[in-house]
Amino acid sequence: MHYNLPAALRQGKERVWIVFLLFFYFLVRLWGLPGETVNRLYDEGVHLALMQMLAMRRGELYTDFLFIHPPGVIWIGSWLWFKVHGSLFAIRLLGILFSSLVLAPLYSIARKLYGSAGALIALALVALSPGFGGWMGRYLMLEQPANVAIYLSLWILLRKDGSRGGAVIAGMLMAADFLIKETAAPAAFAIAIALIYCGGGAFSALPGTRLQDRIRIALTRNFSWLWFTIGFLSLFIPIFLYLAHIPGYLFDTFKINAEEKFFWNLRPYELINGFYQMPLPMTFGVVGVFLMIIRPQSSEERFLGVFALGLDLIMLITPRRFYWRYLLHAMPVFCLGFAAWLARWRARPRSLVIKRIVYSLLCLLILTDLVSFILSFTVEEKYPIGWNLALETLQNQPGPLFTLDPIWSAASHLPLYPWKSACDVVALGQYGDVTASELTNVAGKCPTVLLNKLTMQNLPRSTYSYILKNYHSVYSFGKPGSAYYVEVLSRNRISLPLPGSWSAK
Repeated sequence: MHYNLPAALRQGKERVWIVFLLFFYFLVRLWGLPGETVNRLYDEGVHLALMQMLAMRRGELYTDFLFIHPPGVIWIGSWLWFKVHGSLFAIRLLGILFSSLVLAPLYSIARKLYGSAGALIALALVALSPGFGGWMGRYLMLEQPANVAIYLSLWILLRKDGSRGGAVIAGMLMAADFLIKETAAPAAFAIAIALIYCGGGAFSALPGTRLQDRIRIALTRNFSWLWFTIGFLSLFIPIFLYLAHIPGYLFDTFKINAEEKFFWNLRPYELINGFYQMPLPMTFGVVGVFLMIIRPQSSEERFLGVFALGLDLIMLITPRRFYWRYLLHAMPVFCLGFAAWLARWRARPRSLVIKRIVYSLLCLLILTDLVSFILSFTVEEKYPIGWNLALETLQNQPGPLFTLDPIWSAASHLPLYPWKSACDVVALGQYGDVTASELTNVAGKCPTVLLNKLTMQNLPRSTYSYILKNYHSVYSFGKPGSAYYVEVLSRNRISLPLPGSWSAK
């Protein structure tokens, strides 16, 4: 459903608005980023520390270091590490630039379905929603890089009208995306289900086409799910077999996750967090996606709606430990859903009371979006000058470093001591088992220790006591237990003997 541009948009040009939105897209992601070396995002620290350790050839992924996701981003980052001189800003910038490639296929899809206005609205939501442009967009996480292949696949399927070659290429792209994050597999499954559900819509979608051509296209669409699946499996199987031959890969990525209990109580809590991060896509966007499915203007629109809703249902039910960011693969379609809702809303006359209610709610949601962004830049991501002083102190200390917050290792370029949980003690603590004796022995092999709130939360009392007896404070900021507490310690001249024995796994 196309609709006319509002007056403000008619006065300008589409390209001008695209440049304007792209400017803000990169502004919110790059504002102050060069000076923000360390942060409180644990997962990014895991990714960066693993890149550093692999680049320095201090061990192998899965064999020597725990990692519960596929290796693509870590491998690329370790290859880039010395090329960018270990600059965390450069690595983050490259991640931001790569993730921005999703905008082209998304804009093309939105423009085909909803015209220039709808495409600009969808682009604005992706650019300015905190869930896309906040810490998930500024730092090196896995979801948004994985979105590039997903939306290229969707674009190919829609542009090629479900043709055999296009479906095979789209399936292979989704298989390659598995190297970035394992959620590419359920995304591929959701695409296949959507293709099956919407395969016969070619007759209504192509008015004016010759009957024999419409029959041929309909038959092609009816079997596009098969060609997509063939393309996916033809590349996914060799990729998976290759990864399975890496010692420790299956254990880290499957067995550890499978042994964890379901945390159902995380669902409502994380959905509330997701609402504050994406208020418009998770409200009016949800309404729009339902309209795309039950009252579609084309089979393409229904296909996207079925894919998005199906994938988010899978991600809501399947993971044992759920976080709102698991919904990000489908959220760009929910941005299209907002454009779909708005097109239908403007197509019919409404009473003054209904208009006031809806517009008041829209203003409230836009204000929520704005407040979430302000809080993320002023409270959540901002850290005190004391952290910079701690980092400077740490950089002048000998390595390896002992800490349970690996971002400090990557930022200071002090490597961690190589052992299985060097870069992710928290994950093995959640999914597996780390003994106090292991941690104490690893700490004893490191001349420098960094303590902060996250480390203290996961540090056994016996290990903490050992550190206090064998190390002296070089720099301290804040009080232990506070959010901004950080302390750098160096080994005393006389060290106590290590309890027990430890050997690398």
